Amino acid sequence: MFDAISEILWQLGGDVSREDGIAQIRDVSGRLFSVEGPVPPDLEWEFRQGPHVLGSGSNLPDFGVLSACTIECRWVDLFVDTMSAIVTRIQGSYWILDAGDVVWDARDIDGHRLAL
Repeated sequence: MFDAISEILWQLGGDVSREDGIAQIRDVSGRLFSVEGPVPPDLEWEFRQGPHVLGSGSNLPDFGVLSACTIECRWVDLFVDTMSAIVTRIQGSYWILDAGDVVWDARDIDGHRLAL
């Protein structure tokens, strides 16, 4: 998953360090959207452990089979816009687990309710 996302960020003008496992993109104001990944197996409990609340989509995903990357971004608008740019260019289902344990279908994030 990290490879696919980092490739898209690179295509959008971002910087990628595969050795460090970091991909970043800056907007015109200099704000950063960073992806680190993948989450090491010994830390997967951090995203697998519930309870989770469904923010969008019809069903919660099966957390037992998901892989994850960590995304760091301080601005909701930048996060939503960048995720939108990623998911329109990538195949498959992607989910966002926000800071409030709300699970969002990455194609349907409510920026007014998203907790970073």
